[in-house]
Amino acid sequence: MRGRSGYQFPLGSSVEAMEVLLGQVEGARFTLDTGHAYADGLDPMELARRFGRELVEVHLHDNGGRHDEHLIPGEGSARLKPLIEFLAQKDVVVCLELDPFRYSEAQVLGAVSGVRSWLKK
Repeated sequence: MRGRSGYQFPLGSSVEAMEVLLGQVEGARFTLDTGHAYADGLDPMELARRFGRELVEVHLHDNGGRHDEHLIPGEGSARLKPLIEFLAQKDVVVCLELDPFRYSEAQVLGAVSGVRSWLKK
């Protein structure tokens, strides 16, 4: 199954396949990559809810819904603020993944500050 992004991953290439893997592999956990999910036409918030018990890490970044751009949350069109507020109530690692050639150090630090403030709510 290939999503709208054109990426194809043979293992866990659909939500249903991920459910099977997580259900059948003892100790399996889930890392949510918000940009990959959104570029593939999936709602990151829905995935976080669906796999919440197995969710241990989030690679957080935004995009316009077509390509994996690694934008600062809020610069693309993914609805990430509700997801970040949801994550604030869970024990997960949140890794901000930004394009290092697009942003200055000050922009990255500002993004970190913004995400931290959302996580504290």
